[in-house]
Amino acid sequence: MQKQKRLVSHAQNDSSLDKVKGNDGKTYSISEALEYNLDWIQIDVGFLSEQEKDTVLNLCKYAVINGSHTAMGEIIGTKAKPIIGIPVYDEHTNQIRWAEERKLGILANNTKQVIQAVYKIRDNYNKYKEQLIEFSRNFDRNGAQNTAQIIAEMLES
Repeated sequence: MQKQKRLVSHAQNDSSLDKVKGNDGKTYSISEALEYNLDWIQIDVGFLSEQEKDTVLNLCKYAVINGSHTAMGEIIGTKAKPIIGIPVYDEHTNQIRWAEERKLGILANNTKQVIQAVYKIRDNYNKYKEQLIEFSRNFDRNGAQNTAQIIAEMLES
């Protein structure tokens, strides 16, 4: 776990949290960490810009998330990356289980399970990647808009 790069988001709009601590013990901005390709551990981050978020998601091999369907859709559907889901609400648990059944991610409820999930994904990365590529191929990135349009048309008739 020492060499794993981690990003932890507390989703707070507080720029004083937007910093990373490198393995060298120095503190860097998120942009510096990405620019210098530092081996880093993210301590806290407020809101990432779209570019920073895309860069992080493009460079990571997996993401640890809370199981929000929006985040899951973006990460497993758009970016085709496996997830480790730590649920906050019951609905998150159900969504993460759904992903786990399809080999798109792993449900974890505690630190030990997260560590086991990291090793499992790392050791079986190609199997997860195959499933994710297939899922991503069929993923509708405009699903919410399409559904809204269908419903609007149904209500107009």
